Amino acid sequence: MVIKSEKKSDTESLLKRIDALNRNIGELEYRTDSLEGGSTPWMLATGVLALAIIISAVGFANGSIRVNAAGLPAAGTGTASDLNVEGMYNLMLEKGLPSEEIDTILMRGGIQKTDVDKIRYKVTTTGAAPTATPTAKPPTPTDKPPSAATPTPRPKSSGTGEQVNFQMFVMTYCPFGTQAEAGMLDAWDRIGKYVDLDVRFVIYSQYQGGGDDYCIDGGELCSMHGIAELNEGIRQACIMKYYDMDKWVEYTKIINAQCSLGDIETCWKGIAKDVGVDVAKISTCQKDEGVALMRADKDEGDALGVRGSPTMFINSAPYSGGRDALSYTRAICNELNNEPSECGSLPACGQDTDCTKTGKIGKCVNPNTDDAACEFIDPVAVKLTILNKQSDPSCDSSQIEAALVRLFPGVDVEKVDVASAEGKALVEKYDVLIVPKYILDDNLENTNTWDTNVGIRSVFENKGDVWMLTDDASGASCYISDEAKVAAEEAACAQIPKADVPTMKMFVMTYCPFGTQALDGIKPVVELLGDKINVEPHYVIYANYNGGGPDYCLDDDSKYCSMHGIQELNEGVRQLCIYRDQRDKWWEYYTLVSKGCSSNNVDSCWEAKAKTAGIDIDAVKKCYEDEALDLLAEEVKLNEKYGARGSPTMVINEVAYQGNRDPESFKSSLCCGFKAGQRPSGCDTKLAGGGSAPAPQGNC
Repeated sequence: MVIKSEKKSDTESLLKRIDALNRNIGELEYRTDSLEGGSTPWMLATGVLALAIIISAVGFANGSIRVNAAGLPAAGTGTASDLNVEGMYNLMLEKGLPSEEIDTILMRGGIQKTDVDKIRYKVTTTGAAPTATPTAKPPTPTDKPPSAATPTPRPKSSGTGEQVNFQMFVMTYCPFGTQAEAGMLDAWDRIGKYVDLDVRFVIYSQYQGGGDDYCIDGGELCSMHGIAELNEGIRQACIMKYYDMDKWVEYTKIINAQCSLGDIETCWKGIAKDVGVDVAKISTCQKDEGVALMRADKDEGDALGVRGSPTMFINSAPYSGGRDALSYTRAICNELNNEPSECGSLPACGQDTDCTKTGKIGKCVNPNTDDAACEFIDPVAVKLTILNKQSDPSCDSSQIEAALVRLFPGVDVEKVDVASAEGKALVEKYDVLIVPKYILDDNLENTNTWDTNVGIRSVFENKGDVWMLTDDASGASCYISDEAKVAAEEAACAQIPKADVPTMKMFVMTYCPFGTQALDGIKPVVELLGDKINVEPHYVIYANYNGGGPDYCLDDDSKYCSMHGIQELNEGVRQLCIYRDQRDKWWEYYTLVSKGCSSNNVDSCWEAKAKTAGIDIDAVKKCYEDEALDLLAEEVKLNEKYGARGSPTMVINEVAYQGNRDPESFKSSLCCGFKAGQRPSGCDTKLAGGGSAPAPQGNC
């Protein structure tokens, strides 16, 4: 159980900054034209801290970018908010920020235990759920073993001379993915013979419940934008298997320009014929080899921690440079040992991110001129000591370690256990209560990142002879002892205001998996404590989501919209009606409709579930017809009052809850909210969860 508190002065100052931004540019909204695969709104992390830092650092106050979320994802142990991090990372790259500075901003914004280098990001704890996206529920990783079926390896590029391996993971109808492809497709004619291009597709398991609308192979192989996207990925994999990459490039250029997701199933055949691809052969491959091909892509993606589109690697190192032809060409030329003539006429670089070489720090001198040049220097050696409870797998340090390695590539990592003599000495010397601790020697001040990215300094504390990454930046959450944990929990419990009937307001989206995760977690507590507590479901509402319109919004002015589409919003209204008028049946109905319907079919699916739950269907319809806009207006007021910009947002007795989402954690926190002498005996009942390992999971 954790109730996160911030210093009042800091919070008030940050809130004032955000209020000022709101007054200047209206409703804030992190978005580009479309952020599928990069996904927005971004999640609550350290609350206003994340938003204030991101806005001030990136300079969004000019109004060119709008923002409707309160921050970034808090990706704790066993969770992943990767798609959202990717979206923010890409957006800041496009605004011209160096990648090192973006790493700093993300860490300052509360990215916890997330490798801000890879962005796609391997999650080391099983059972984690990636963060939701604007268009649909996010994928849920599976622990099932990969299929034994292994396709014939795809052919490699057939160019002459030395080649650079460039691996791209995309979704065929993710705009970020097609943007990334477009740059490579344009670069191909110039440098294709020097590129071993390996294009693969981002595949999830049990996406949107694993149904046929998104998946094949019993729900194990799914694509975010539906079965048509998955089928097109299979066809392109078949083309790459049976033809050379030149043919795939020719085909894909036209597909991306002429075929929409809605007509791709028929559109592709004419284009295939035009470019000399055998339609019957590809159709047979799709039918007979599709599962094996997509399983291979999923296995490869899982091994590399791929979660978002695009995810790219150059010579096995993460690629985070520009996505235009020139940036790709520069990056590839930099990796070639002998510069071919095709590289000679290029400006060597336009920014530092164009200068990449494995194991080196690149600097762009005289950018975008004939005299532009990349200079590569060796990194400064820095000792990084990671103090941790090595016997506790919940205290994972691998992803922050990877982030620090990227920021300071000269680090030499030493891992020290708190139980060792050296560990105990460090605990005593630096008064450590929570681990992991990331301790760097004073050579940190001599590194290129420290010198050129002043903002990085704010995430470190000076401890005399060393620098230590702050707990807010690292997400450290493991207490060094049970006694320390108990003391911290008692302090957190004391912060919760007391009431006769403790109340938790839960702001969710009906088809955000993290919202349903939270509701599923609180349900056993409601069953245990009954009317001694009050759990109120509320709904996260956005204005002008994804540009507004009837696909997302209920009203003509697009004031009332939902992330996963109009059917999700409609269902939110119905659930508000049921909770108000037929409350005793709400939980059964919620369970039925959340498990048995989706954001794509709930408008036609809900009545059967309501009938099963004994709901008065006509009363719900009348409430919807007569009161929908009024109910949504009230929800918007509550959203604003409690800062509900992500799903779930939870408040206990008017204090924000940021603890774990399991029954025991919820129960413990609610039981802290009783007045003295009124704590019921049910609070002593142990429910599932409540361990020290899980941190707060992601949000939509």
